[in-house]
Amino acid sequence: MSFRKCLVCNYCKRKVSISDESFPENLFDLITKYKIDQLLWICKACKISCHHSCCSSKNDVNEVHQELLEIKEVLQHLTAEVRNCSSFVAQQYSYPHSAQAVGNYCTTSLPDTSPLQVDVSDVSFPALSRDKMSPSSSLSEASSQSPPLRKRSLSQSPPICKDSLFSSSPKKSKAARELMQSILKNQIKIDPNEEMNSRKVVTAFLNILTDALKGDNMFNLLYEKPYYTGSSYHGLRVASASEFDIDIVLHVPQQISLKVEFFDSTLAFAKIKWEVKSELPENKIDILKFLNSNSVDCYLEPVKITSWFQSLLDRFLSKLVFKDDIKQVKNHKSGPARTVEIETYSSTIINIDLVPVFQFDHQQLSDTPIAQIFQKYPKISCAKKICFFIPKQCAGEVPMSESDCNISWRLDFPEIERSVLHNKQCAKPIIKLIKLLRDKSDWKGLASYHIKTVMLWEVSKNTNHGAWDNTFLYERYLQVMKQLYSYLKNRNLPFFFHPQLNLLHKFNEETYENWSNRLKDIISSIESNHEALLKYYC
Repeated sequence: MSFRKCLVCNYCKRKVSISDESFPENLFDLITKYKIDQLLWICKACKISCHHSCCSSKNDVNEVHQELLEIKEVLQHLTAEVRNCSSFVAQQYSYPHSAQAVGNYCTTSLPDTSPLQVDVSDVSFPALSRDKMSPSSSLSEASSQSPPLRKRSLSQSPPICKDSLFSSSPKKSKAARELMQSILKNQIKIDPNEEMNSRKVVTAFLNILTDALKGDNMFNLLYEKPYYTGSSYHGLRVASASEFDIDIVLHVPQQISLKVEFFDSTLAFAKIKWEVKSELPENKIDILKFLNSNSVDCYLEPVKITSWFQSLLDRFLSKLVFKDDIKQVKNHKSGPARTVEIETYSSTIINIDLVPVFQFDHQQLSDTPIAQIFQKYPKISCAKKICFFIPKQCAGEVPMSESDCNISWRLDFPEIERSVLHNKQCAKPIIKLIKLLRDKSDWKGLASYHIKTVMLWEVSKNTNHGAWDNTFLYERYLQVMKQLYSYLKNRNLPFFFHPQLNLLHKFNEETYENWSNRLKDIISSIESNHEALLKYYC
């Protein structure tokens, strides 16, 4: 006896073959595989009957049309979840760790499977009973604790939290999503005109400044270009358009080579050694004196490079005459950056962080361990496979001698970070929402880069664009919030490009405890009732 794949009509209760109804077989297989038994479906005959009997008036037509729109949205939600689940199963099967290795995040081994492709564009009337959808996962102590950080290769990332697979009902998800979008629109107010005017001021200031600084022979020899970075240029700003980050990219003449050497203890920091390859022309000979005075054993010292750059700013800013809207300029030290404060005639205050950096591309780093990072992103263009070396020393983040610390430069991969988040529709809104929550909760010390790092890890676990569709804003928001809680609870947030580096190393126990307890309460409250978002954001 042959087996026929059938669906039961929700109206007439007849079993009808899917082939007779042109119902996609792959969708039927997915429904069966994942035991989605709450599918409400209507056969062709009943649809025709329903159309003639129910649509006798214009109001009835509108009601039916609205119902169909709601059903279509539920179907889209289900389809995306199924694709997300299939992608997750495939990724977990390829993940190198066993169930024991990843602790609380995995309880059983996964079957041999691959992502399933589903096309439901021709299905006109299936829907899910809204009260039977899988409930949203709750936050528990067991599920939120991360396993201890182990030494692992650069290709591995923290395991996926099992809570991230579950979603709320479509009706609740839609209401929560609309509320979150309203918060983004009304609470994060960046006036486009203000932003445009601020950028014009920044560009005008930078052009005047660099032209003036080129009057210094050494700066003229070393200066290559500005690199615009930070939240204002990456679309992650939550406050007014008043803060900008710009890297001042330096290079050496072609007669001198710069070589990167990594420490045995870490790949998050490295040292830069210079070497003369050929004789320098007379107009560039002074650079040897500069390099010698700012190096130890030919290794560039970041503190001395920063001090040199800051002394240049102090010397030239006091003499510059600015035009247009720039009224007054001040500057002060801020870590490896020099923060320039600009006051405009329109009473706007703009802060610009200027940092001197050296840039290396993947070819220059091909014979170093860091090449593994670039190999992880084969689809990224060569032009974006670059690494900046920031004059930020290792300060107790990893075991390192004082002499090594004095010549350590921090690695930065802004173009790779941008590529990881590219086309992940709800990723940036979630970062903004958590940054806004941080600001309203006054979590001093929790940097924007900490929040961005959590998102980078979450996206890297599931790179499928569909999983980050705006439809899942609420689900992914809870997922990222729970993961942030887990990192805070375990007092360890791994650096995205070198997991052995803990970005939360400097905070004390009381800070961790306060942040994690507060975050746990917020997550539980929002998960129980999405309208609690108003309490925390408005």
